[in-house]
Amino acid sequence: MTNNPDNASIFNVYSQRSHSGDGEGTPLTSKFKVRLLKWSVDTFDDDNFWNAIRNALIYVCGQAIPIPRTEVPMDQRIRSAVGNFLLSSKDADWFDFIETVCKSEAVLPRRASLGRSSDTGKNFVGAVNKFFELDNLPYLLTEFELASPERPDIRPIRQGLNDVPTVRAYPRIIRRDSEILHQEAIGPVVTLLREPDFRLANTEFLNALQDYRRGEYDDCVAKCGSAYESVMKIICKRRGWPMQNDAAKLLGTIMIQTGLSQFLKQPLLQTAIIRNQLGSAHGAGTEPRTVSKSLAHYTINVTAAAILLLVEEASE
Repeated sequence: MTNNPDNASIFNVYSQRSHSGDGEGTPLTSKFKVRLLKWSVDTFDDDNFWNAIRNALIYVCGQAIPIPRTEVPMDQRIRSAVGNFLLSSKDADWFDFIETVCKSEAVLPRRASLGRSSDTGKNFVGAVNKFFELDNLPYLLTEFELASPERPDIRPIRQGLNDVPTVRAYPRIIRRDSEILHQEAIGPVVTLLREPDFRLANTEFLNALQDYRRGEYDDCVAKCGSAYESVMKIICKRRGWPMQNDAAKLLGTIMIQTGLSQFLKQPLLQTAIIRNQLGSAHGAGTEPRTVSKSLAHYTINVTAAAILLLVEEASE
């Protein structure tokens, strides 16, 4: 992690993003904060780690984080400084802390050959999400999104370190609008689309989720449609089926090849229909286009469900 404020990534954290689509936030509990701080102190014992986190938080939060004047060793004082700052901070500062930790050297994913150190990032993400779950908090820390090794056009974040895979996207705090939705639809789709073949569809779907959180619902609907169409094209390419440039024709091909009943065609076209009628991918003409939060939420639902169904049917 670079502590230089000229590095734009240092400011790419929760508090610096728009959350107009999130509604009123649910406060973090004191139990969550104590658990997370305890886990972090027990796990990260590197002086450089805590010093880097402190420096980054000073820039991000715009507040001084003084080091206590005591007789204890400096490394312990720096940890105390960060801990004292967080325990008196607002929730957004805790989210900034979590996302800043995910960019640190100690948490960046390593190749499996390096043993336990390769799991630190995964363990941190898992611990944060477990603590959210324990207190029934409606938040989720996403996983690291790693670039496929077959993509030579994507340059590594840190040159010369063969043990560190290229990170395309760092973990971010997002809201889970529905635990069932996340577990049964969005979560599995995000996992599925991490496969190298689905790289572009993954980006489009994640961007749709981001637009939803920003309150940009027309863009959300448009990107859901793009992700869905990309997935259908990838399915056809994988199976050697006829390729089309129209969502309805793509769906028709997949349904014929997989034997899906024709009564499912209309439900499976909902994403494309909504995108064509309301999405920002097409001009509004003389009528103003209004996409509500609930309709954008519905579109995410049906897109995720349709993607899961088609991929599962086409893989059998």
